[in-house]
Amino acid sequence: MSGAIVKARVDADLKEQATDVLNYVGLSMSSAIEMMLRQIVIQGGLPFEAKAPLDEIPNRATQQAILEGRAGKGRVARDIWEILED
Repeated sequence: MSGAIVKARVDADLKEQATDVLNYVGLSMSSAIEMMLRQIVIQGGLPFEAKAPLDEIPNRATQQAILEGRAGKGRVARDIWEILED
């Protein structure tokens, strides 16, 4: 097995914090990266769930409402009670 070089540009503070954690558990950055790459191969994808926080992505109904509003198809109400009365 030849040692391939992997380069990545990351935030300096993030790298420092991660290095501190890895040192604490007895791992080098290279070892941790190799472990992650092996898990990607074994699992056929990322070894963790990669998704945006739920509060940052509107669901489909909200996305549709946003599109309708932008297209001028929305409904104007004084408050929520006016909508619920219908």
